[in-house]
Amino acid sequence: MLKRRFLLPQAGLWLLCLLVVSSVFAETLTITATGEYRLAEKDTPDEGKRRALQEATRLAVERIWAYLLGLPEVNALGIGQKDIQEYTRGLIELTEGPIQSRSDGAQGLVRVEVKAKIDTALLLRRINAVRQSQSVGD
Repeated sequence: MLKRRFLLPQAGLWLLCLLVVSSVFAETLTITATGEYRLAEKDTPDEGKRRALQEATRLAVERIWAYLLGLPEVNALGIGQKDIQEYTRGLIELTEGPIQSRSDGAQGLVRVEVKAKIDTALLLRRINAVRQSQSVGD
C-alpha cells in the first residue's frame, strides 16, 4: 500500500519533467522576408504579385538554410548546402503576409511579405533517422 501511494506522484513528476524538457529543446525558427517586383508596361497586378511572392519565398527559404547551416548541431553532422535543402523539403511552412501596391508614375511596385517557419528539433530528428538508416544499410 505504501509503494502505491508514492508511485503515482512519482509518475506524474516524471511526466511533467519530460514535457518541460521536450518543450525546451523544441525550437521553431521563423524568418520573414519581403519580395518586390516593379511592374513593366504590360505586366498585370496579378503577375507582379506572383513574382514578388516568388522572390519573398526564395529569400525566406535561403535565409532558413543559411541559419541551419550555422547551427553547431548541423555542423557536427557535416551537412552541406544540398543536403540541408533535401532534409528541409516539406518541413518549411510558408505563410503569405500583406500585399502592398503603389504607383510611381507610370510604373507600379508590388511588395509581398512571407513568413517561413521550421521546427529545428523535427529537422534534427529527420537528419538522425536518415543517417541511422544509411549506416544500417552500409
